[in-house]
Amino acid sequence: MIYLIAMIPALGWGFMPIITTKVGGSPVNQMFGLAAGASVIGVITYLIFRPAITAPQFWFTFAIGIFWSTAQVGQFVSFKRMGVSSTIPMSTAFQLIGSCVLGILFFGNWPGSRQKIIGLIALVVVMIGVLMTSVSDDVEEGQVQNVGVN
Repeated sequence: MIYLIAMIPALGWGFMPIITTKVGGSPVNQMFGLAAGASVIGVITYLIFRPAITAPQFWFTFAIGIFWSTAQVGQFVSFKRMGVSSTIPMSTAFQLIGSCVLGILFFGNWPGSRQKIIGLIALVVVMIGVLMTSVSDDVEEGQVQNVGVN
């Protein structure tokens, strides 16, 4: 049961692009709805668990929230311009690549040279996969259009 509960955020994050695209509205409206929902969940969680929050912790998470909301609005704009099926693979891959690079630089992940080589090869394979999913054929004009570079 605990694994099913742990999957709820992943499922919510996976369905979010589809739901926000179907609901419609401007990227700002979509961001407001997402932030309002996250805030309600945050307040409920706070009231249940009553964590101790210091001022530095609050301001740090506030700053992170600004970065998140800015990036999320950009993702909503890309949903409108490129479509969900082109945006999500690129977004997910860049998050994966960024997390790996930050893990290597700041947390000492992949400490051995063999691990770094295998990891970098894996990241290159991910990037190739992203490029392959971002190319679409324009049947009407008979030209190949790269959606990722506009």
